[in-house]
Amino acid sequence: MGLSPQVRIYRDGVHLEPFGSPTADWLGISEKRAKRAGHAHIVPTRLFGFVEITRIKHQELKDTTGRQALIDNDAALALVTVLREQLTFLEDNVRTHITEPKWKVSRRKKFVERERARLHSLGMLSAGLGHELRQPLQVLRTQTGNISTRLVELGVNDQEIGQSQEAIDRNIQRMDESITYIGQIATGDIDEVDDLDLAEHLRQDAQFLKIHVVLMAST
Repeated sequence: MGLSPQVRIYRDGVHLEPFGSPTADWLGISEKRAKRAGHAHIVPTRLFGFVEITRIKHQELKDTTGRQALIDNDAALALVTVLREQLTFLEDNVRTHITEPKWKVSRRKKFVERERARLHSLGMLSAGLGHELRQPLQVLRTQTGNISTRLVELGVNDQEIGQSQEAIDRNIQRMDESITYIGQIATGDIDEVDDLDLAEHLRQDAQFLKIHVVLMAST
């Protein structure tokens, strides 16, 4: 309608001042916003309201000469009180259905972005670490295999050498599983996580630790 934001009172189609004047904070909206330091759910620049009253139905609401304002009496005070209560009701609805859901979406979005960046960095680190560690592991596997082959060729069957080779094989396997485990931690799509089976994750971690405890105890 080309009007600036405000709550205006019209009596028989005539706008009553100062209700709706840009400088009049008769409903205390600007004051409430100032107290909340930018966290108000209703702000004057986004609120439009129209209150229609008539002389026939609201004779106790008396206007001044020229019908520019209401006389400050109990009826006018009651009207303002009712409108403030309605604004509080509106504010609660805005907070519950608009503001808080937006905050939750914004917080979740920021959390997902941080976690995605963290997983990306961890993934790059684990991939590089896995590559660097698996190369010497492969060399160890090859060399221990060569040693076993050479011992067979020489006809050597030493129990202590056999035990040492088994210990090397177990620890190579242990390191390989650790590399795989780290890589699994750094994988996944956060956007697709709707639920989490914590018990299953704990079982996997416990199994991983159990294997390592057994391997460490046997070395």
